Amino acid sequence: SKVTTAITEELDKLLAEGVTEQELASAAEGYLQRQEVSRTEDAKLVQILEDTLYSDRTMAYYARLEQQIRALTTDDVARVLKKHVDPKKFFT
Repeated sequence: SKVTTAITEELDKLLAEGVTEQELASAAEGYLQRQEVSRTEDAKLVQILEDTLYSDRTMAYYARLEQQIRALTTDDVARVLKKHVDPKKFFT
């Protein structure tokens, strides 16, 4: 019950306060760096190319996705969190 309470409190805080600019910038940069590094690994690159073929996409899809991530604002994150995260549904 202590873990449930702690998680619920953190989610409530996140929904109420959102993320800071620094948190968002750090998370976005970390994600983008991981994506870049993954494309330098042959096996991962083959997997990405296979996924793009299967999904009828091109690498331009990933370029647009990365641009969208760079353009995210804290308001964007807050709006999406409030729309999709309900702490009460985590433990039902």
